[in-house]
Amino acid sequence: MSKNRCIFLIWLLIADSAVYAQNASTSASAIEAPKFPQWVKDLRRADIVAFGSFPLTMLFAGLVVDSVRFFSHSMDSRYAPLFGTAEKSKDELIITISAAAAGSVLVALADYLIVQHKRRKQQQTETLPEGTPIIIRKPLQETAADAGTP
Repeated sequence: MSKNRCIFLIWLLIADSAVYAQNASTSASAIEAPKFPQWVKDLRRADIVAFGSFPLTMLFAGLVVDSVRFFSHSMDSRYAPLFGTAEKSKDELIITISAAAAGSVLVALADYLIVQHKRRKQQQTETLPEGTPIIIRKPLQETAADAGTP
């Protein structure tokens, strides 16, 4: 009897959520996306970049810590990076994770500075008066090829 009650309750929950999933009083045009300030969008992007770059920075930080450990132990083969058999100590693991986190934050900061530079450059071109010519410079080889000289 309890098995039937559980199945009935699960079915009731699924049916209940399906009934209220689409309400006729709301339409797609009536729903507007919330507008967030630019600093919130930048913070979200930094968060995504930092967590996304963490696996790569963890790999590089692990290689650096392993290499330092290898050379500090007189190049003993037990401490070789990637193929060594010696376990890392707790302090070495903390150093590796801290270095990876710091590297991820630096990658996110570099991304933020690049995006800010591009945004500032775009705003400068948008604020130019009407009719202002925008000069695009070409490398020397392209201008020589356009002129027909070898």
